Amino acid sequence: MDVFSKLVKFVDHERGAVIGLLLAAFIGVCMVACESTTNGGSLTGGEDVNRQQLIQIVAQRDASYNKRIGQRNAMQAQVDQITNEINIDIEADNTVLPGMFDELDSKDEQKAQVLTFGVDLGLNAISGNPINMVEAVGGLVTLLGIGGTMGFGADSIRKRMLINRRGLGAEPKDDPSAIPPVMRGPLT
Repeated sequence: MDVFSKLVKFVDHERGAVIGLLLAAFIGVCMVACESTTNGGSLTGGEDVNRQQLIQIVAQRDASYNKRIGQRNAMQAQVDQITNEINIDIEADNTVLPGMFDELDSKDEQKAQVLTFGVDLGLNAISGNPINMVEAVGGLVTLLGIGGTMGFGADSIRKRMLINRRGLGAEPKDDPSAIPPVMRGPLT
């Protein structure tokens, strides 16, 4: 018997094992020869991708993330700078504003004293009670002091405006009373 006949006889006798071996070899060849793929889902719109394509998609997404993180960091730096500038302005306001409020309180107290003096003087005169001359002179001096201060202040403003109109002086400074004062704490 020749070799071919022996082989055919063996295959005929062991046909299950031979078919199994051939099937295993075919599956092995297919596994090695065919490329593995996976469904890319939302990354690829549901298309199947292989390992190399998936690595490329991940690299593109990482680059996009890094770019967006860089943009966020740049914006955060701007936010930090603006916050710092605001805190400096608030600190400057908080050093100036208490003095301004104290000045306003003092002026309001002076007005109240003058008003009280005038009312008391008028009531005493109407009712026929004697007028205390020390109080009357003191009130008159206070009234003249307030009037003189206001007059000198108004005159100083008028002169500064005249000088600036003629171009002889520096530019007028912003009026701090144009912005309503508000006490604030620093931003966090």
